[in-house]
Amino acid sequence: MSTSQPTLLLVGGAIEGAGTECVRLAKEYGFRVVVTETEKQLAAASGVVAQADLAVPLDRQDAEGHIAWARRQAERENITAVYGFREYAVPTTAAVADALGVPGNPPAAARLVRDKYACRERLRSHGFSQPRVVRCSSAEDARDFASRFPGPWVVKPNNAHGSLGVTVVRESAGFAAAVDALPAAHRASFLVEEYQRGTEYSAEGVFIGTDPHVLVLTTKSLLQGTVVEEELTMPAPLPQDVAGRARAAVESALRAVGLTFGAFHVEFWLDGKDIVLGEVHARPAGAPGGNGMWIPMLESVTGVNVHRVVFEQLLGREPDLSRPPRAGGATLRCVFAAPGVVQPGLTAEAVTADPACLGLHVGVRPGDRVPEILNTSHMPAGLVAVGDSPKHASDNAARLAKLLSLTTVPADRA
Repeated sequence: MSTSQPTLLLVGGAIEGAGTECVRLAKEYGFRVVVTETEKQLAAASGVVAQADLAVPLDRQDAEGHIAWARRQAERENITAVYGFREYAVPTTAAVADALGVPGNPPAAARLVRDKYACRERLRSHGFSQPRVVRCSSAEDARDFASRFPGPWVVKPNNAHGSLGVTVVRESAGFAAAVDALPAAHRASFLVEEYQRGTEYSAEGVFIGTDPHVLVLTTKSLLQGTVVEEELTMPAPLPQDVAGRARAAVESALRAVGLTFGAFHVEFWLDGKDIVLGEVHARPAGAPGGNGMWIPMLESVTGVNVHRVVFEQLLGREPDLSRPPRAGGATLRCVFAAPGVVQPGLTAEAVTADPACLGLHVGVRPGDRVPEILNTSHMPAGLVAVGDSPKHASDNAARLAKLLSLTTVPADRA
């Protein structure tokens, strides 16, 4: 096969919801679309596989495998674009783009932002406020750090995401349990950092050319007693001068770590007057179940679809950032339930029929078990609501979460 039609290689793109929408948009722009994922994930994403022109069984973390395949395939078709929207696909996406000589992030920058410790140290060296952090290999190492810096402290993997294995430790005696709570693959090398006080936010945006452009700031609230996000609302209700400083800090930080391409999601805290940067991600923010609600949520309040901006630039076009927003605010709310067995009575149809509902993901059915909520993968449901203002959107999200009627009973009573 030889074709002049441009081909987009979508690394790790075989995931229902987020992948479905990304493939649809890419084909709208005239791309032939190739998606990759493991054989197991390809089988679970039959809708995306059917929509794409080709599906290739490659793990999204297998950069060398992707490069070898892409180089062979480039002899047969015109691979002009490599893209990804998932955390673990970031280094692979950059490496393949570099190998083919097409636009993408520098591979070193992509690897840097996947290494939380190295990224913090890079930002610190450029003068950005950062929590103190240390690499550890045991609970004893963690206790040594705690003896020098006051708590609370956060134990976390160096390169995971979605709150996986993250524990807030309030007394040094709790480090052993926190290490045990890490995924097994991360217990030999993990991070301990100061617990950062203040309100947590994030910046969502996209690169225009090689310049970062913050589209909107988002405010975050956590499920009480956990590190798991419960609600994200945009635009964040910040004074104009504070928002301006935050935008400038984020854009400067992106330049400091060397990113130049695609969408981004950067976390930060407002601690008094100080802006303290958190994790830097070279991809859009995620949403429950990987279902892609974040992209339309962002578009609803900014008028900008970040996938479209990327695709327009990959085709050599000037991206259009002038589309008007459709809402004054939008909220992503995680719908939690107590651990137990899901009861009949879910009213998903009533939620999706509500004009304030922009998207709904329900990952459970009656009879399924909801575990203790330790990270975002345990989230049984999530929804996006819009409104005339951020508060109106948040109120609508709370109302729709209640309307969903997601209830459980303890397993021993089911």
